[in-house]
Amino acid sequence: MKGEEFATIWKPPNHKLFDMNNKEISPVLQRRMANQAQSKATPSAPIFNITLGNEFANILRPPAAAPAMMPPAQAIPAPLYAETPSSFLLHPSQLPGPEMDIAVFCQQFGLAAQTLEKLKDNCYGKAQVLRFVHIDDLKQMGFRMGEIAGLQDAVEKWSVSRNA
Repeated sequence: MKGEEFATIWKPPNHKLFDMNNKEISPVLQRRMANQAQSKATPSAPIFNITLGNEFANILRPPAAAPAMMPPAQAIPAPLYAETPSSFLLHPSQLPGPEMDIAVFCQQFGLAAQTLEKLKDNCYGKAQVLRFVHIDDLKQMGFRMGEIAGLQDAVEKWSVSRNA
């Protein structure tokens, strides 16, 4: 589409809407003629775009005083849990498993009837709340070491890995 036979910015297409001899001037031609007249009347001034960096906003502020030399502080990593991870019934690397009644949980994971009774006596109704239980809490409720180990095993099987 090159050559003089094609329309350009300065040469309108060969169409009745752009015909200057036509008695009725189209809105397209009126707009084109107005733009040409305006551009001839007012010479365009050059436009300069200047980009200022982020530091420009702080150019008038005095520089901050250098901090006094202090020995480097050793960073102490913040613990993920307030207690050691082993103090929880649900290990921190695990997420709670599916929601279920505590009786269904005990039956599904083969826990003894006395384990279920102790949980019910302490108002544990759903398996989801086991994630908040500490081993010390179980000892205070009268759980024996074997019962605690069985409960830990059941919670481990019920839970889901965070990395899964």
